Amino acid sequence: MTIGLTGARGVLGRRLVEVLDARGTRVAPFDGDVRDAAALAEWATGCERIVHAAAIVPTIQVKEGTGTAIAVNVAGTANVATAAASAGVPLTYISTSHVYASSDSALPEDAPVHPVSLYGLTKWQGEQWVNQLAPAPLVVRLFSYFDSRQAASFLVPALYRRVREAPKGAELPLYGYGSIRDMADARWLSERLADLIQSGASGTLNLGTGVGTSIATVAARLALAVGRDDISWTPADDHPGDTLVADVTAVSRAVEMPAFDLDAAFRAFVADSAS
Repeated sequence: MTIGLTGARGVLGRRLVEVLDARGTRVAPFDGDVRDAAALAEWATGCERIVHAAAIVPTIQVKEGTGTAIAVNVAGTANVATAAASAGVPLTYISTSHVYASSDSALPEDAPVHPVSLYGLTKWQGEQWVNQLAPAPLVVRLFSYFDSRQAASFLVPALYRRVREAPKGAELPLYGYGSIRDMADARWLSERLADLIQSGASGTLNLGTGVGTSIATVAARLALAVGRDDISWTPADDHPGDTLVADVTAVSRAVEMPAFDLDAAFRAFVADSAS
């Protein structure tokens, strides 16, 4: 099988290519701009399935360049869906948990959609175009993930830098201290994503670990992985925090969902970051 992949140079895309290559699946990256409908249409004819992972992701970048983000995340997604439909190949669209509002309980796929960021809004609009244009697509709403290849502005790389640079016995302020996230690494998510793609599943599925971890706990466990047991963390503001955790009931019916080991993933992240 030849799987066409947009966003193959992104963090998740690169991990997904590694996983599919290891399974002997040929990946045909789309190296152009998803705003180029003609180029997409030509590329799609050589694919047996398409995975659309290309997007402008950082919320600040989306806010500062809203027009470009809409052109890429919304119109570009419509172009990909049109190309897949014209070529007669199934489409998997990588969406995000940012389409949901905070919830004290794990979020099922039919939870109310209420994007709280412009990034989440563009991804939700992308979902709507995919469901209108592509026959029986698979929409995967990914929850939080980290990777050593992420930009320094993302949560775990930013925390890692602060831990490395902190003086002995430091007490560090932490924004989002009480927020809870469903946290995995890009390797684990890419394995599960590859399972879903190859299963032929369709519909909308949440993909995460199903386990919530506070940002304060994330910071503390990352510090331990670095070998820093002398650091403490304190809330940087009075915000009570929000919660985004996946209900994995539906995805567990489609593929096997092994437990995720956050501490082992942090140790791997530290080793990769140090190399």
